[in-house]
Amino acid sequence: MAAIIINGKKVVLDDFVSDGEIRSAGAIRLERQLIRKSVQGYTLIPKGTKLALSEGDTFFDAPTRIKGSPSLNLGRLLGSGVMAALNKPMPLDAEADIESPLFKLLYRQSRDERIARERLLISQDFSNCGGISYDEKNCSWLIIPKYPLPLRWKDSHCKLLIIFPGAYPITPPVGFYLNRKFKLQDGSEDLHLQHPKVFFNPDLTVETWYWYCVRIDRHTNSGWKPSQDYTLPDNLMSFLAMVQDTLAKEL
Repeated sequence: MAAIIINGKKVVLDDFVSDGEIRSAGAIRLERQLIRKSVQGYTLIPKGTKLALSEGDTFFDAPTRIKGSPSLNLGRLLGSGVMAALNKPMPLDAEADIESPLFKLLYRQSRDERIARERLLISQDFSNCGGISYDEKNCSWLIIPKYPLPLRWKDSHCKLLIIFPGAYPITPPVGFYLNRKFKLQDGSEDLHLQHPKVFFNPDLTVETWYWYCVRIDRHTNSGWKPSQDYTLPDNLMSFLAMVQDTLAKEL
């Protein structure tokens, strides 16, 4: 038997189990992605997988993602998009339902306080990756200076930039940025890593940041569902799980 952590709760399971048994023990819906956290990073566990468990293993669930056009027009919200423009308080997002009970509950916690706590939640995971740089004044952005790239990329690491929407955590970040147009192993480019003006995201190319076009589903059971408890999905940890899964796969 092994004592593991599922979404912050301690659960005891057999040493060898299926992903379905982990989902059942953690009340994780089938349409959500199951993620295993380890020193190697965040790993997506496909449905139908058998796993050997170790004491202290950590699992959580994450939202599904869609590579392609985002639903938010951050370019309109942020203006020119250079990094200097990000160093100011973020406006609320056009799609945020400010009258919803969930918005009122989570926004009362203070967006900035929530982001600061979530940053601490992931800081240990990236202590060997150059740590984390963070906008302490306005909580507009976060940078992981040595983010590990999956094997499909030629380079082993990149700089990763995340821009937080004004209504975070109700609204998740729209895509993410890498510090240059990295090549895949075969020398080709990932076409989702592109010029942000295509979909009106902040243009940070002047600052040598390139936007990766991906969005998180918000309107289905598998989508972004933030909890009042910042340690539980969805949060910065589940967003980074989406980032890793996105970079590891062609589609």
